[in-house]
Amino acid sequence: MDALDTFIKSHPDLSKPFETISTTQIEDLLQTMIFLKGVPKSKLNVLAAMCRYEAFDSGQVVFEENSQAKKLYLVLSGLAQVVAKDLPSVPSLRGVRPNTASSTSSRSLPTSTFLEQSVALQRSLECSCDCTSLVESDEVAIAELTNGQYFGETALVFNIDRTCSVKTAEKSLFLTVHKTDFENFLKICPIEESLKAVIKQRMVSKLSSLGIPFLNGIPEDMISSLTSSVAINEVPSNHAVFCQGDVGDNFYIIVHGSVKVASKIEADTTIGDRIANEEGDGIKVARDMPTENNIGTLGPGQYFGEMALVNSDNALRTATVTSTQKSILLSIDKESFQTVFGSNRQVLAEFELRVMKGSAQLSHILAHSLGIASFRNFLEKEHAGENIDFWVAVNDFGNAMFDDADGVVMIHSDSLEKAKRIFVTFCAEYADRQVNLPHKMVAELDAKINGDGGITPDLFNASQQEIYKLMEKDKFARYKNSDDFKDFFVRLGIL
Repeated sequence: MDALDTFIKSHPDLSKPFETISTTQIEDLLQTMIFLKGVPKSKLNVLAAMCRYEAFDSGQVVFEENSQAKKLYLVLSGLAQVVAKDLPSVPSLRGVRPNTASSTSSRSLPTSTFLEQSVALQRSLECSCDCTSLVESDEVAIAELTNGQYFGETALVFNIDRTCSVKTAEKSLFLTVHKTDFENFLKICPIEESLKAVIKQRMVSKLSSLGIPFLNGIPEDMISSLTSSVAINEVPSNHAVFCQGDVGDNFYIIVHGSVKVASKIEADTTIGDRIANEEGDGIKVARDMPTENNIGTLGPGQYFGEMALVNSDNALRTATVTSTQKSILLSIDKESFQTVFGSNRQVLAEFELRVMKGSAQLSHILAHSLGIASFRNFLEKEHAGENIDFWVAVNDFGNAMFDDADGVVMIHSDSLEKAKRIFVTFCAEYADRQVNLPHKMVAELDAKINGDGGITPDLFNASQQEIYKLMEKDKFARYKNSDDFKDFFVRLGIL
């Protein structure tokens, strides 16, 4: 107390905050932190007893960028500024376009814009997003924090260095919680997941506000569901996130740190044999060894492993991804992703198109209403519009004609008439818009529709698949090189 009395005498402007702050008031202040809401008073009292006061004169540094993170700070009095160097160094992007981990063409952000977004994402780890933004200068002032606001909470759960600096703009008093004390508090009040949920929400919100392509076009309600489905992964430096040949099961977004993407390529044994014959057997060992292809380095705001969400089950990783420094990644597995987006096929299709880009398959195009219209426009020019119209008619027939009530398929009364209309329009021998189906398949359809075969939801499945293969084989490659394809992607904001 003697030290406290001495401090108050030398800082009389802080005497009132000290006099008015009691343990109860500290508990009330702690409850303003969203991750502590709902914690019983009896347990908050324990955390309050662990808190410490720290006072700073105006212009003092609270902590430095890149220093070890150890404490959470809550402003009791005064004004703190979150500052950082103007565009610090970020991972180089050798061979990799911003916002994509593949070599396929993509909409690239200018390097300066991407660096700004990358830095903004990392700095959001230190303070909440509702702070007051300040005018930039040589030393960027990111935000200012006043009474009741807190910062640095990521230090309580992650072992990463500070992503920005904090200094006082006037004499200030802080309430602090040390990482070690908070870890002890978690033993009696396990709220770590609650804190991580708050941090996840901030991360995803920042990713969305920065226009990260992965989140473009996703409705706000789905963003919320996505936030609850993602996991936070803290990985040490030089850690293999996954290896080439592993089964792909997760998709990752980098929030902090960086990763290296590399693949192993088998040597060209034909060339190796020729060289060995010319130079001797000593070459033979080298030519049989695979070589590593360093694809590039990815930083905050970029993502990788996206093919795990759009490929078939058990698809293998085509590259190895290794952290090059301590990193924080958000991840989501395929099952969780399908749960979030499964109720909105068009949103899922748009995500798949953003991921696949030039590698998109016909199924991805046909899963989006704008894609169907684009492909139909192309086929009409090719005098093959009947194929897509048949495919759509069959889709509508299967989706609308049958209701699954309590596991029992209920057939609508007009299903037979609709089936006959599809058959007469597209399948019959003298159909006005006849599609190219095998004679045997047409005969089987005829027997079921006009005979006693019966109408079922999968009546046209085989014929629809036949026409799909025909469109894919004969038309899709040309479509991908057409203006219709490019215009479709432009409308989605992908190219």
